Amino acid sequence: MSNTKIWELSLIGVFLLFNLILGLYAGKNIKNIKEYALGNKNFGTCSLVFTFLATNIGGFTVIGIIEKTYSFGFIVTILDVYPLD
Repeated sequence: MSNTKIWELSLIGVFLLFNLILGLYAGKNIKNIKEYALGNKNFGTCSLVFTFLATNIGGFTVIGIIEKTYSFGFIVTILDVYPLD
């Protein structure tokens, strides 16, 4: 294994360890799943459902456009943004 590869793996390890320590420190006051999921805030069911739907629809649309662009070319991206009908 080269020195560069060891350096890169060490850097990734330090980054992951830092994230673990930061996450454990930030989450030490979380008592249940509701506090974790909502960030200890008070949201209504309707706003949470619409946030979830908007996130999924946005993600699916972006991934779909990328896949179509790869398969058929850049013109698909233009037609998805500015349809001809």
